[in-house]
Amino acid sequence: MDLFGGGILCCSSWEAEPSYGVPSNPTIDHCLIANNNALSGGGIFCMDESEAQITNNTIVDNSAFIDGGAVYVQGSSPTITNNVIAHNSALDSGGILTWYGTPSIINNTIVHNRPNGLYLGPTPWTRDQDSSPPVLNNIIWENEIYSSSSVSLEGYDIRFNNIQGNWK
Repeated sequence: MDLFGGGILCCSSWEAEPSYGVPSNPTIDHCLIANNNALSGGGIFCMDESEAQITNNTIVDNSAFIDGGAVYVQGSSPTITNNVIAHNSALDSGGILTWYGTPSIINNTIVHNRPNGLYLGPTPWTRDQDSSPPVLNNIIWENEIYSSSSVSLEGYDIRFNNIQGNWK
């Protein structure tokens, strides 16, 4: 089992300059990301300043032992757009899990993930209050959910999502 990113790992390269790193900015477009597993980020793991473009993919049947069955975002700013994210599983958030990241999550279909289709953790502190990461126009449907008092929605721009049919 991989530790991070069973399918794809996007992270900075610390070889060029140890004090700064070089951001990873891949484009992942029109791919099938399926049947992968890892400790965290079963399908895709974005970390350390990654600005990946994750667009028009089918991300299905991935699993993580701990977090983010489909996608785990930690300390990075990927754009996650027009994907189908379905039938993924993890101990914590089978769909997308964010933790101190600023992803743009737009026009995705997030369905049948266990537990939680979308877990929005805290965002990094910024001086620019207009930099709230958008969660827009997504269909979040029929995901198994559980309640958590540690979820922070502060700092996100959440609008025009269709959230229905989720179950506990």
